[in-house]
Parts: sequence; C-alpha cells; structure tokens
Amino acid sequence: MGAEYSDKTKIKSSKELLKDVFQSIVEQAQYDHGHAGYSGSFAEKDSFAIHDVVMDEANAYDYCQEHATKWGDAIFIPLNEERTEWYVGALSSS
Repeated sequence: MGAEYSDKTKIKSSKELLKDVFQSIVEQAQYDHGHAGYSGSFAEKDSFAIHDVVMDEANAYDYCQEHATKWGDAIFIPLNEERTEWYVGALSSS
C-alpha cells in the first residue's frame, strides 16, 4: 500500500483547542472519503503531535514532508509566536 500527503494551513485556534480542531479535520475527511480505510487522507489519522517551533507555511510544509510517517501522528506547527494560527500535515495510508 502507498501513502499520500495531506495538509491544512492557516487554522485559527488556540493550542488548548487543537484536539477539537484535529477531531473536526478527521471527521470531515471521513465524511469526504468514507470510513473504508486507505483513503490517503486525515481520515486515517487517530493522533497528532505538536512540534512547537514557529515556522512560515513553506518551511512547515517542508518540515512535515520530512518528518511525517505513514503510521505516525499528524503534525501541528504554529505559524505565529502567539500560537493562534497553525499548519497541520500528515502522511496517510492509501
């Protein structure tokens, strides 16, 4: 089986609410891609990690491309010092 990269950017949320944001992203992906598995989307993710180093979008994309793993966590990265805007990327089974 393969893997596909998915991301979302400029997510507005406090760090404390990222669990709810992540759950919403997963639920939307399950709605969009179904529940059958191997969709190559966030529907395949059940956990996330916060890599708490502020980056711009381009660097966050490159960082996630390098650090995301097929069976690992989705990765949230703050896009500003206030940690109110986020990038999330994931490599998911397809």
